[in-house]
Formats: sequence, structure tokens, C-alpha cells
Amino acid sequence: MIIGTNKAKTHTNQDLAGTVCATPVTITLPDPAADTNVVCTTGTATTLSSSTAAMQQLFTAFGTVNADRVSKVARVALAAVRTGGGVFSWANPEAGSILITRVLLDVTTASTGASTIDVGSTATTSTTSSDNLVDGASGATIAVLGNLGNAGTNGKTVQKLATGKWVTASEASGDVTGIAGYAYIHYVNI
Repeated sequence: MIIGTNKAKTHTNQDLAGTVCATPVTITLPDPAADTNVVCTTGTATTLSSSTAAMQQLFTAFGTVNADRVSKVARVALAAVRTGGGVFSWANPEAGSILITRVLLDVTTASTGASTIDVGSTATTSTTSSDNLVDGASGATIAVLGNLGNAGTNGKTVQKLATGKWVTASEASGDVTGIAGYAYIHYVNI
């Protein structure tokens, strides 16, 4: 990543051995206070914004990957709601199925009493409790928990989720009153 303001930078495409793979590309970074666009010059100018479409343009210019297949992360606030899907409920926003590759719960304020939280994917409703990603994580401790290190008995490392279906977090036991923080849902399009 090139960081700067109002300065033209030249980036030469090189492989890991330092062999030049293509002609130099000049990327001009504007003053962020004045403009959020980045202009990429490779003989003709292409204006890019910070959207997925812009990332796709940039990847195409450098001849690399499809931006639609880049890992994405959704940030969802945790809520102290005691019903199914009450801690959080997130619907797949993509046009097709996705793979949930990681779920992190960043508990910044613990529940006021003992509690456990289940997180999982569900095709039923946004208020359905599921534990196929994280099973029984403590909500009573300020911590970062997830399906790769704290999956519990039923938690899995990866789950497939159809478009418009949900990842929910629910109170599994105790009382989640007082809990606060964020969930980070990592996923890729398939």
C-alpha cells in the first residue's frame, strides 16, 4: 500500500525475486481532505473510488485477482438482547452464497452476570439461535473470542451461507444483559 498526499509515486510491478513483470505504473494520491479518488495512470487515466468496483479496476490494471473473491469483513455491534439472534443478526448481503471463514467476538463490556453466547449460520430466520460457528463462548469476560480458537463443542471453522440467510449470535445460558462490543464476520464469495 502506498501512503501519502498529493505526491506522485511510481510503482514497478515486480515478482518476489525482483524481476520486472510489466512497465512502471504511476499512482497519484490526492489530498484526502480535498478528494477521496485515486488516479491510476498507465497511458490513459482511470479514476478510482473506494468501492468494490474500483478495487476491481485496480486489480485488473495490475493483472491480479477478482475483487469479488477478496476476503471481506462485516462489523456488527453486539446487543444485550436475550432472544434468539438478539446479540446480533447479520444477513448475507452478497448476490450469491458465501463461505464464513472466521467469526470474532470482541467483547468490550462483559455481561453483568454469567452468560454464554452461541454464534452460527441459519437459513430459518434472523431470530433463530445457532451454534455451528461458536458454541458457548463466555459473554461474562472482556475478551476476543472466535470460531478458530474458542469454537466449543459444535463450532466449526467454516460454514457456507446462502444469499439473504443469516449469521446470528444468541444468549445460550445465563444473562447477556450489559454486554457490548462488536462481531467481525470474515467471508468470501463462492
